[in-house]
Amino acid sequence: MTHSNKRKADLLTLVYSPFGHLNSGQKSFNRMLLNSWQNQMQTGEVLCSRHLNLKEIGDDMVAFQKAIVDRMTEQQVALLEGIKDIQDEYCEYQETNTLTKLMDNNCNIAGQMMALAQSQMTGWAQLLDNIQVDYGYWLYLQAEKAKQCECKG
Repeated sequence: MTHSNKRKADLLTLVYSPFGHLNSGQKSFNRMLLNSWQNQMQTGEVLCSRHLNLKEIGDDMVAFQKAIVDRMTEQQVALLEGIKDIQDEYCEYQETNTLTKLMDNNCNIAGQMMALAQSQMTGWAQLLDNIQVDYGYWLYLQAEKAKQCECKG
């Protein structure tokens, strides 16, 4: 027989769990701020490099911005499609003739709205994370190129 290390949460843990979530969110926010600060510092190093290729950096930044705009467009399209789907379903529910069915339909609509809001918030958070990670990786590549140039020169 296997023994699981999981234990049921006691009442005190459940009472304070929202504070744990706040702490978790604060840690994520702090990590994001730290990454942003590190990216800013590395940007300064890249821009101060003796072997700076402005054309290449400009092309990279245009491509980076285009990818961001494309992703934002996808988010916007998903939002508008989600709203349209909810609106269509709401119109279908107008023919309800019992209180039970009305409550069921209203809860269904509210659930769909929450799911859409969750999807949108998650999508925007993923975009922010991706921007930071992708830009940080681009900075790393630029720093590696600068090191190679300095070793040769």
